[in-house]
Amino acid sequence: MKKILLIPSLIVVSGAVSYGQSLLAGFDFTNVSGTTASATFSDLAAADTAAQAGPFGSFSTTLASPNSVEYSTNLTANKTITFDDNRNVLNNTLGDGSSFSFASTGGFIGTSANGTSFTFEVDTGGANYENFIFSFAGSGLNGTDTGSIAFEFSTDGTSFTSISTESLSGAASAGGSAYTLATQEVSASNVFYRGTFSGLDANEALVLDNVQIGATAVPEPSTFAAIFGFAALAFVVARRRK
Repeated sequence: MKKILLIPSLIVVSGAVSYGQSLLAGFDFTNVSGTTASATFSDLAAADTAAQAGPFGSFSTTLASPNSVEYSTNLTANKTITFDDNRNVLNNTLGDGSSFSFASTGGFIGTSANGTSFTFEVDTGGANYENFIFSFAGSGLNGTDTGSIAFEFSTDGTSFTSISTESLSGAASAGGSAYTLATQEVSASNVFYRGTFSGLDANEALVLDNVQIGATAVPEPSTFAAIFGFAALAFVVARRRK
């Protein structure tokens, strides 16, 4: 009898904590207006948040409009197959001919871009997530273009912590390379990733594409209560059966 009662309890516990990585926001830069863009894909559904439906991300840059985002270059790296909330494979992949660049007619290239930045924000509408991951495709515009992006992380959009500086090179026509930043092990419903350009010479430019921000859902307090409740019940029953 002990085994019969313990097994359902363990099933409940394991089911309650089996939260996988979710794609909170994916950007392929099709949804652009001036110097801002919204996420184009997310694993999440409206029921997963307290206040809004997905996608759950926005992008902005300090580069001046209208030449901060261009549509001519497409990077093929980092076009990851995504999953829905039940971990079923979806057929959606990022990347459809758009990218974030400043290699446009307005001259936002070269040394004038050094010191400018861009910011990606994810707002889940109140649902807490942890272990945030940021990945993207990146390259130089042309084969000789090289530069760096210093990445920072924040949960309030004001106080940023340095993550790493990534060096980008190569030609965008080759598809770019995939980059993944260090996992940010915090619990939050609102996060920001900021990147700042440096190291660009005259007439050089960098290209970003297929940005993905993922995290793991944090169980609600009621879920934890259910876990401990079933565990305690199983323990008491087991003790009485001895």
